[in-house]
Amino acid sequence: LGSVSNYQTAWHPAVLRAIKMIADAGNAHGMPVGVCGEAAADPDLAVVLTGLGINSLSMTPVALDDVRAELAQTTFDEAKAKAHDALAGKFYHSIMQE
Repeated sequence: LGSVSNYQTAWHPAVLRAIKMIADAGNAHGMPVGVCGEAAADPDLAVVLTGLGINSLSMTPVALDDVRAELAQTTFDEAKAKAHDALAGKFYHSIMQE
């Protein structure tokens, strides 16, 4: 994938903006919006997704304990703050520097 490989992450602000738009639209119409797979299984990203308005996460059973623990120790206001930072690219830029 070469020059576009850095964009293949759910942490990219454009991806997160799209997720937020979908979550906002679903929530405005009373429709549940979920994320499944690797993104939902990342404990830190699960917090951000929750802060973006995602109301359902589906993941491999192996990831449940870590995601559950991270969500249990995070308030919804903290999740929204982390989502705000993620939308601004804060986490994406630190990931790309690794």
